[in-house]
Amino acid sequence: MADLCFICDKKLSEGVSVNVVRGLQTLKTASIERNDGHIDYLNTLSSVNVHSECRKVYTSKNVIIASKRRTDESEPSTSSAPRKKRNEVFDFGKLCLFCGQEADEIAEKKKN
Repeated sequence: MADLCFICDKKLSEGVSVNVVRGLQTLKTASIERNDGHIDYLNTLSSVNVHSECRKVYTSKNVIIASKRRTDESEPSTSSAPRKKRNEVFDFGKLCLFCGQEADEIAEKKKN
């Protein structure tokens, strides 16, 4: 893996590469935030060669947030509330506009 950029898996000769020593902790932090499994590899190194552009994108906070958002959106949500059937007509006179439950005006007036 010494002649490959661990971020894009392409040869280091295919672009401008840099040897990262001082910024290794930043790469580790980005790997943890991305949860991509590269942290195990990075923990074994004291320096790593990567493409300059790959390093910029990989450690960018905005790109990490966007990547997390895409991952979250692709996973199905199990905590969403069940939706009402679309073929039912909503009865504004009997149902609460906000929660959809039956609204009893007389009971509500007695509470106040």
